[in-house]
Amino acid sequence: MAALSSKIATFVAGFITVFIDVSLFWWLRLDRYLTTPTRKQLLLETLEDAQVYEEWEAAAQQLDKLVDNYVWRDTPPTKVYDYNLILDRTDQLYDALDHDDVMTMCHTLRSGLVRNLGNITDPKLYNRAYAGTKLIIERYINECVLAVQYVTAYRST
Repeated sequence: MAALSSKIATFVAGFITVFIDVSLFWWLRLDRYLTTPTRKQLLLETLEDAQVYEEWEAAAQQLDKLVDNYVWRDTPPTKVYDYNLILDRTDQLYDALDHDDVMTMCHTLRSGLVRNLGNITDPKLYNRAYAGTKLIIERYINECVLAVQYVTAYRST
């Protein structure tokens, strides 16, 4: 009887050891799964911790690509702003720069920079994507910058 009791105790001890090992293995796997940050979480942390603009911008662009914000940014139409007006103004500035037409540049800049042209300063346009707003608005702003640089460097004779 003592021998049977000893064998049962050994079996139970072995079973408990295996149960604890298997439970610990799966507990650690579950913990790793639940605590490993997702790619999005890592990029959001990079945005928060970025020390230079280039680092922040790279993370923001990757994040936009990850969550498909580029589709929104590349699609001009929306009810929030007048995309046709912005497109026309961008074309006017581009053509004026292309033809060295300083007067048209000055007129277009003066009438476009003194107010909220086409409602492009609406916050809804700036809190959707991480790396910017609608690409058409960014193109317009870039054309304005080029035109201002051209006008300020222009020497009248």
